[in-house]
Amino acid sequence: MNDPVQVLQALPCLQQLALFRASVVEQMCFETSGFQKLKHLYIGLLMGLKRVNIENGALPQLETLKVGPCPQLEELPLGIRHLTPLTSLEFIDLPEELKLSMIPSKGRNYEIVEHIPNVLFLQRFSRYSTQSLRELAN
Repeated sequence: MNDPVQVLQALPCLQQLALFRASVVEQMCFETSGFQKLKHLYIGLLMGLKRVNIENGALPQLETLKVGPCPQLEELPLGIRHLTPLTSLEFIDLPEELKLSMIPSKGRNYEIVEHIPNVLFLQRFSRYSTQSLRELAN
């Protein structure tokens, strides 16, 4: 199947988007000119998704990004560092290796998320529990 982002990113006034069980693509790409007004994005339950690429200039007004569960995700979405207005980044059932890669001063991916005030991890055990990046670091 084709990347649904390619079709939707040209919608000029879209402010919220949930891609939930939307596709079986391995990779999504948010292009430079895409989603110029989008403020809230949720990417969830995309079972085959391995990579998300966010080009510099894409999603210039994005405030909140939720990702997961995406069990095949191999790396943090490339380009998160370009999302300067982002105030909340939430990962749901993120693989432990990726979660630990964001720990301040230890994680190889911390510089990608350090500008975001609220980085949260929701993990389901018997119910969902929430942990912030700050709590994880301590």
